[in-house]
Amino acid sequence: MTRSPTPKRAGRLSLALLLSTAATGIVPLALPDSAQAQGAGVEALVKQAQYWRSKGREDLAQQALRRARALDPNHPALKSAAAPAPK
Repeated sequence: MTRSPTPKRAGRLSLALLLSTAATGIVPLALPDSAQAQGAGVEALVKQAQYWRSKGREDLAQQALRRARALDPNHPALKSAAAPAPK
């Protein structure tokens, strides 16, 4: 029977992994930066807003843009997408 790691045991495993990689000089693969992940999420939501605008659904486009602004209100992709589509 294998036991699942408890939070305390998982922390020890993480520390052991960190120490072993530092001692051997092996660099673990980098995980995606959360800022990059957020940026990709904002860009996906902006594309979604463009899609909904092309279908004439300004309400859904604005909803996607609100979600994108919640992730990163200063993202450059939001500057061009913020204006509602002309009628």
